[in-house]
Amino acid sequence: MDDVKPVHRYKAQTMFSFGGAKIEYFPHGPEVVLATEFDAMKRQYAELEARYSFLRTVTPHKFKKMQEASTTDGGDVLYFHSDRFDAQIDTALTKETENKNHE
Repeated sequence: MDDVKPVHRYKAQTMFSFGGAKIEYFPHGPEVVLATEFDAMKRQYAELEARYSFLRTVTPHKFKKMQEASTTDGGDVLYFHSDRFDAQIDTALTKETENKNHE
C-alpha cells in the first residue's frame, strides 16, 4: 500500500437549513474516500497480503494435499471446490499463527 496516494477522510454529514430542508454532503473525486470504507479496505488488503505471504511459503507437498482435499471425483470429471480450498488455507494459516504465538 506504499503506492497509494494520500486520501482525504470524511464522514457523511446530513445538515438541515434554517427552513428545515435537508442538506447532504457527499464529497466526490478520486482522492475522497469515506473513512470507514478506507479502513475496511486497508484491513482487507492486510489479510490478503498475509494469505499471499503464507501461500508463498507453503511447500509443494502441502499445497498438493490442500488441493486434493478440495477436489471431488465426479466420475469423468474432477470438481474443484474453492470454498474448501479457502478453508484449508485458513486452517493452515491459523495453525501457523498459533505456532508463532506459542514460540
